[in-house]
Amino acid sequence: MLMTEAVIWGPLFIYMKKVYTPAVEREPSGLEWRYLWLIPFTFYIIWYYTLYGNSTKSSLELALEPKNTIALFFINAGAFLVYYIVARLVIEQQKNLRLQENNHLLEMQNLQYDYLQDKIKETRRYKHDVRHHIALMQELLKKGEYDKLSEYLNSFRDSMPDISERIYCKNTSVSALLAYFAQIAESSGIEYKVSADIPDNIKIDITDLSVLFGNLIENAIHGCVSDSAKNKKIIIRAKADSYSLCLAVDNTFTGTILTDPEGGFLSSKRKGKGIGTESVKNIAAKYNGVAKFEYGDGMFYASVMLNI
Repeated sequence: MLMTEAVIWGPLFIYMKKVYTPAVEREPSGLEWRYLWLIPFTFYIIWYYTLYGNSTKSSLELALEPKNTIALFFINAGAFLVYYIVARLVIEQQKNLRLQENNHLLEMQNLQYDYLQDKIKETRRYKHDVRHHIALMQELLKKGEYDKLSEYLNSFRDSMPDISERIYCKNTSVSALLAYFAQIAESSGIEYKVSADIPDNIKIDITDLSVLFGNLIENAIHGCVSDSAKNKKIIIRAKADSYSLCLAVDNTFTGTILTDPEGGFLSSKRKGKGIGTESVKNIAAKYNGVAKFEYGDGMFYASVMLNI
């Protein structure tokens, strides 16, 4: 019997260590494990009651009966099948969540691309029209109408498009994201304050950085847009060194916060948990950090610390 147990439990231990344990550790909600354990539990309760509940034989005599051995085999196989299915479901859930994060990142990149294309078109129109402005200014200069020329120059300066690039930090990817959301915030009438010190050679995956900053700032803008208050503002503070990255995004918010029984935040755009906050939590866990979300006094506070 000991030899049989060694043959069975050796491969089972390896399987649990490689497949099942990582699935449990990466599982985000915990709801599956709260109820699904009842299935194998029920298997064993039925087995033990049927085998030992109504018998006068010893447990060894019962175990040596071929029919009981076969029944025990199928009961254990059914229980392990349940464990396997749950593990696969959790792994697939993680893959789907990562796919949603990547799709969200691509969506933000497309928005940035559209924004840059609009800037390019605006600059081209400006270059095309500048010849007419120069011709008119030359004509005013020939006629000596300096007052009109000065007035026209002032008007021309005010009408020039803003083609300057906003630099928020040394990291070009993060700076581009901050600049992109700055345009959205300004067009939505939101005060946008940034204090960022992120080096260009930070040892964090660029995809994780984009998802982290993009989700937090996008959620902040969405919270401000849906807010009925007049003085809307977003405050972003970020700093990184050789050991850690600290990011805080605060925004005004006086609406209703939707949460589930586990304390997680529900999405106001779709049914279920918010993808943005879950993505941020996963990135924080990936770098052995923490993600914290709080709200009160008309403000929503999001803070993240990553260990580099």
